[in-house]
Amino acid sequence: MRLVAVAPNPSIDRFFGLDRLATGAVNRPSIEVRVPGGKALNVARAAALLGVDVTVTGILAGHAGRWVADELVDTGVRAGWVWVEGETRSCVAIYESTSGALTELNEAGPDINQLDWDRLRDAVEFELAARDVGLVAISGSLPPGAPIEGVAALVGLAEAHGARSIVDGSGPSLALALAARPWMVKVNLNEAMDVARLLGLPGDWLIDDSSLDGRSARATILAESLVALTGGCVVVTLGAAGSVVSRPEAPTLRVTLPAVQGPYPVGSGDAFLAGLAAATLAGKPLEDALRLASGAAAANALVAGAGDLDPNDATRFAAAVLIERLPG
Repeated sequence: MRLVAVAPNPSIDRFFGLDRLATGAVNRPSIEVRVPGGKALNVARAAALLGVDVTVTGILAGHAGRWVADELVDTGVRAGWVWVEGETRSCVAIYESTSGALTELNEAGPDINQLDWDRLRDAVEFELAARDVGLVAISGSLPPGAPIEGVAALVGLAEAHGARSIVDGSGPSLALALAARPWMVKVNLNEAMDVARLLGLPGDWLIDDSSLDGRSARATILAESLVALTGGCVVVTLGAAGSVVSRPEAPTLRVTLPAVQGPYPVGSGDAFLAGLAAATLAGKPLEDALRLASGAAAANALVAGAGDLDPNDATRFAAAVLIERLPG
């Protein structure tokens, strides 16, 4: 079975590594990596490295879009693009090795209209009509002009064709997508808090506690609250600290990553989703999928450039992942 990765807003992702970012001065990075990016393309590349049969559908524009399309060919990932006016965006990540700080500059993307979005929907439906799609992963931001209910509609489209959907998004489009009841929602803690604010969800997650225990407690509350809305599985990631996973009528899980702190965290959340997809499509149970997901996230952090990893590292790290069942 295939994974279809839906990329509403791809980008050229540029990663710069240096000792320290000096604002107002000339900086000369020691590391520079450029890849076809955006969350969905990072997922697709990582999943392909893990042995998944992946197809990307997404929106591209201009010379930058042509570069993304050409570069993706070399990864072995098939793609069906919707071309629009304008230019595909660029996103820049600057990593300071001395402090571990990460500074990101993300463009908005090309302006699109309803017709452009309808063409993307048709491209997704074309893939689903082949009947060999097991998962549809809808990841990342929406370009300006995209309908905020667009992600929710894609979730419904996947369900209508008998495919499971995974949503990794943020803001109003994520809030509406929850009501469409995707099979899984994968968000980081900040994204989970933002959507909880939009939905007006009450709870102790509002308490300001930045300690590891405090963040873990907030992630648990949020995951369980969002499950009540979606009826599906909710994963709230905590970066190197792991993740919290909640499911209907089942114990909440606390997932702890192996003790590997790679210096390149950009894209690890996307590699996590790729690992989930790879194990799920292979018929593995959820806990095994979470182990491979965590191992893939750790492996991604060892390589400069989002969505790149050594699958042997992912498998090795997966064996060291700890999963605890939290008292309900």
